[in-house]
Amino acid sequence: MVLMTKSQARDRAAAAAAAARQGTYSARIWAAPRIARTGQALEQQVAPKVAAMLSSAAHRIDPAPARRRRWPFVAAGLTVAAGLCGTAAYLVNRRAARQWGEVPATTGDPAAPETAQEPAGSDVNGRVHTR
Repeated sequence: MVLMTKSQARDRAAAAAAAARQGTYSARIWAAPRIARTGQALEQQVAPKVAAMLSSAAHRIDPAPARRRRWPFVAAGLTVAAGLCGTAAYLVNRRAARQWGEVPATTGDPAAPETAQEPAGSDVNGRVHTR
């Protein structure tokens, strides 16, 4: 068994490191163009097919968009419209009463007894008698 000295071991380690660096450099020179060609082939041939496949899969699993429920808006609109119609009917009735001299009594002011008119009588057949 031959033993090496410290300096011999250092020299052989340095030579092995240099050989490894040279081998790594040569491998990189050889592999770089092949990797570049493979990348271009993937971009031009495989990637569009994979992208199309992923896109179609996404369309297939995508749920249908939820339908908007419009009936609450319709109900609210009809409620507002009914309120406006009721207000308009009240105002028209009030204006007509003023025009014909029949001012409706307000809630806090009862009609005076001397201005109250006696109701007109009517027959059985529904004809109204005037006095």
